[in-house]
Amino acid sequence: MLDFISGLNILVVVLMTTLYFYQIVYIVVGLVRRRAKPEPEPSRLHKFAAVICARNEAEVIGELVKSLKAQRYPAEL
Repeated sequence: MLDFISGLNILVVVLMTTLYFYQIVYIVVGLVRRRAKPEPEPSRLHKFAAVICARNEAEVIGELVKSLKAQRYPAEL
């Protein structure tokens, strides 16, 4: 019985080692073959409006407005 448990233990160790090795290989291949995908150009741009609700936010409202103006979207839309 002890031989059976020892053999089962070795089988589980080999199986887990193989699975972890597969994960490591999969991660390395994914990181090496990573490519930046270009953003597709939209067929039509939509108009947006931003409503900012603020109360007692004088210290941070300026940064919020500056962040909204810094967006890469045509100002006329």
